[in-house]
Amino acid sequence: MPVFESESIQHVALHRVGNKATDEGFILSKHALHLTDQLQDLMVQYFISPFKVEEYYHLIGDEGSIETNKVFDSCQSIFANPDCFLEESRRLASHLYDQSTHANIKGGDFFVVYFSRCVLDGEEMSAIGLFKSENKESFLKVLHIILHFLCLL
Repeated sequence: MPVFESESIQHVALHRVGNKATDEGFILSKHALHLTDQLQDLMVQYFISPFKVEEYYHLIGDEGSIETNKVFDSCQSIFANPDCFLEESRRLASHLYDQSTHANIKGGDFFVVYFSRCVLDGEEMSAIGLFKSENKESFLKVLHIILHFLCLL
């Protein structure tokens, strides 16, 4: 199981992504979020605790070609240059919106998180987490207000 410590969160971007089929639109964050130590602890628990078993995903593009996978491309850009994190997180949110065309897909908060110093199979590495929350939990309601305020600054 991967090990994520609260200090492993390096960057977080929060975007609001709606359903394209119902023309809900999307809102892209103007800034990456700056988190306190306490907020980082909460975020790690919220993002990582639901994963009870090791689940790994292999990114492939159309017809099996990784070169056409927009998510892979954005992640590779972030790993190569973490300074492009916000720009690439916006690109990921736009791509998610473009793919959200099924009537049952709900709008929600889309978090892009860049982790460093994660441990997987005994090896330290960086990781990128893509999380979409369609249901608000109590601390996220308060967190959303705080983060919205921070994004406007």
